[in-house]
Amino acid sequence: MPLTPSTTLVYPENPVWTGPDTDTLRLVDGNDLVLQFVLNSCHVVPGPIDAERFCKAVNVTVGRFPHTAGRLKRDGDSWRVDLTNSPVPVTVVDDDTLTAPFPEEDRYHIIQKSILPFVCEVPMREAFLGEDVPLLSLKLTRLLKTGETVIGNSWNHTLGDGTTVHNFMHTLSQAYLGLELPPLPSYVKRKWPDPRKEMGLGDEAFKEVTPHVVQDFTLDELLARYEKEAKEAIMMDLCFTKGELDAIVTKAKDGAEEGVKLSKQDALSSYVVSLHNRILERPIVTVMNLMNYRTRDSAGNCTITAFADVTGKTQLDDVPEMAIAIRKETNKCRTNDWTALYLMLNGYQFEQAIKSGRFHMSPHPGYCIINSLLGLDENGLRSFGYKGRSQYYTETSWERMFRVHPANPVRRADGTWDTNQGSVVVSFRLRPDLKQKMLDMKKEDMAALGL
Repeated sequence: MPLTPSTTLVYPENPVWTGPDTDTLRLVDGNDLVLQFVLNSCHVVPGPIDAERFCKAVNVTVGRFPHTAGRLKRDGDSWRVDLTNSPVPVTVVDDDTLTAPFPEEDRYHIIQKSILPFVCEVPMREAFLGEDVPLLSLKLTRLLKTGETVIGNSWNHTLGDGTTVHNFMHTLSQAYLGLELPPLPSYVKRKWPDPRKEMGLGDEAFKEVTPHVVQDFTLDELLARYEKEAKEAIMMDLCFTKGELDAIVTKAKDGAEEGVKLSKQDALSSYVVSLHNRILERPIVTVMNLMNYRTRDSAGNCTITAFADVTGKTQLDDVPEMAIAIRKETNKCRTNDWTALYLMLNGYQFEQAIKSGRFHMSPHPGYCIINSLLGLDENGLRSFGYKGRSQYYTETSWERMFRVHPANPVRRADGTWDTNQGSVVVSFRLRPDLKQKMLDMKKEDMAALGL
């Protein structure tokens, strides 16, 4: 059982703020108003973490990300994070019963059913109501039976997306190890004009550019949908070895038209969609590709969404066409004009919904979302001194939400480690009666690709 935990309140050291305002962070981009989600994640390392040194590293890191020591506030129809330099709680607990946070056979998986025993979850509803509650908390769980340590992080989504969490934890790891710190984060915020009153745009513009946020829901409606999915669909992970991923990429590139440069993610996204479209009663016709528009050091929820039409694409041989459609739409949406239009319309829809306490949910029927962190070195840059042996985990999965991560390293029976270099895990939810059918289909496809 967990032994008596201790909690230290860690204040930011010499806060360095690089945002446009002196004492607040205005949440003016639509994606910053994701007020209904908390991001929980953890790293498991095969050895000790010194609690005192860890708290000192938190002290330094929060000083470089001072909005994490702030408080969420509402001013009429506007939202902001006040830079209050409030303490971040760091909890340390020893546990003499748990032998591992997750079953050994599942350790290469990234998305777990729950990691709540290893985080002190920040209160979402209370923050939304403007109460004096933290937006970030950290936890060290020392597993006495195995000698492992779990580093837990609970993060209010208004602070930033998965890439921002990655940058924060990278800085924390470097500070803990006494190594050179990454550059300070930047906070680029732009207040967009009212697209209806000032720009004269109508419903058709919203349906074309931001169809995923045209409809909104109450928080209870949104949570009810997720609870329903959790009951009716099971968590599913598809692990692709480096060889399998390379074969899929080759398949896509061999069928691509001249001049179109496809990425690994284009090919992988197309293949996973093809698997679903061969077993779903209602096929996926639109791929929502979640993309960064940030510089590498930008903090916040710096994403836009491209919508690629893949109507009628169902077979393995359709992967090249789907990959081309995704790439062309991605390239179009990376232009400055399109990005500005998207951010303006998306922000407006979020602001209008939040005014009345309503939220957006996706993907809608017939849509899927690609949410990929394939380019992040989650276990290398955030190793806390255990490079190649640090395992990263998070939670939350939905139907047709394809979350993509590099696979975790795993420890072999002889104590050595398999880094799973180049392997990828795609996580989502699926009806239980379709699981084996999908696994069999993947096996047949890999054989058809020569593996």
